[in-house]
Amino acid sequence: MAPNYDLLVDWGLAYDCVNQPELALEKLRQAATMETTAHVYSQIAMVYGSAAAGPKRWMPWHSPKDSIRTSPLPICTKATFIFL
Repeated sequence: MAPNYDLLVDWGLAYDCVNQPELALEKLRQAATMETTAHVYSQIAMVYGSAAAGPKRWMPWHSPKDSIRTSPLPICTKATFIFL
């Protein structure tokens, strides 16, 4: 079974969150071949912009009070990893 548009977009955003912009762009471009929407192209632009800004810092969150943003670096919002 081949991945669909939504899976490819989410997959690309997950790669972006773990600081792998090349793989993120590959998955987002695959999604763009399935559906040419503004959404996928805005996500491609976001990956290019975040790659130019530098690497993200992954922050493991252990409780809701720890989820308060304390870093000036961007935090991934689409595929955030939360361990309880």
